[in-house]
Amino acid sequence: MTEPTLTGQFKALVARHGNIALALAGLRHYWKPIAGTAAVILSFGIFLERFNTLIESQKATTAALAALTARVGAVEKSEQERSILEKAIAAAANITVTPVASEPPQNAPAQEARKGKVK
Repeated sequence: MTEPTLTGQFKALVARHGNIALALAGLRHYWKPIAGTAAVILSFGIFLERFNTLIESQKATTAALAALTARVGAVEKSEQERSILEKAIAAAANITVTPVASEPPQNAPAQEARKGKVK
């Protein structure tokens, strides 16, 4: 006689015990490897979810940093403009006013003439 194949043996067991009974027997025998595999898959999924959360957090931090950098640049530009304005005001405050030389009075030549007459 020839030895039956694995498929033939399985079909014979299903015919004798039924699908549900055979599935329960398989679970009783292989529950530890099945539970271990399920735990590994679940923990890997949790790890990926946390890693994804970390990536999203990094994206948000990068966006906030970019916004802060833009604001700092705007403040620096404003400070430069203010500094230029302050320098212009200081330069304008250092203007000195010199009085215009006044002309001598009109009667001055007559006084010189009197001096010349008195001998």
